Amino acid sequence: MRIYSLFSKPYTVTYTSRAICINGYPKLFIAGCIHYPRSTPSMWPSLLRKAKA
Repeated sequence: MRIYSLFSKPYTVTYTSRAICINGYPKLFIAGCIHYPRSTPSMWPSLLRKAKA
């Protein structure tokens, strides 16, 4: 789904225990975070590679 298509007409957003549904179709969002203060700068490249995988 392209972002501009979301604004071209009204859409319905609901959710289940596993996904966000847009116009009745489930969309699974996977997210994460990196706590930079808890790691050393030398660890950052490895952490970013793992986050992208």
